[in-house]
Amino acid sequence: ELERVRGRLHAAANEAEARESLAEILRGCGAKRVAAWDDVPLTGWADTCAGLGVTRVGDDRADAATADVGLTGCDAVIAATGTLALEGGPGRSRLASLLPTVHVVIAREGQLVPRLEDYLDQKRADGNAAYRRSSAVTLITGPSRTADIEMQIVYGAHGPLELHVILIAE
Repeated sequence: ELERVRGRLHAAANEAEARESLAEILRGCGAKRVAAWDDVPLTGWADTCAGLGVTRVGDDRADAATADVGLTGCDAVIAATGTLALEGGPGRSRLASLLPTVHVVIAREGQLVPRLEDYLDQKRADGNAAYRRSSAVTLITGPSRTADIEMQIVYGAHGPLELHVILIAE
């Protein structure tokens, strides 16, 4: 479903393959600057970036707006729609997923849920604690798109033109 909404799925058998997928994406878009969450769930991601000459920018709007790539984790991957749930908060700026032209999400197979309702049920089961900690929950289904002008779909108008999900097997 992710690919149906113009997202790109990169399956990785382990973290080493995930780092290689990340490197391929960074090389492919000519990235020089990355806006990243503090808790990107991939060990060695910063070394991968540094090895390619990609520097991490700050969390403020001005810095994130200059980033070529936003790198985040996610809190759920909703299989029915290819939607990603990202719970914001300290060290998890929404700007990393909204401003750069390319958004790369690191996810684990254990984060797959069948439907949005299943994700919400998980949150209710823990007393909605994640929502109390989070500044916002962002649901992302594919790259940014709009049909504001003459009902013609335009991609990347209000956010990332590309969405990549690196899904690591468990």
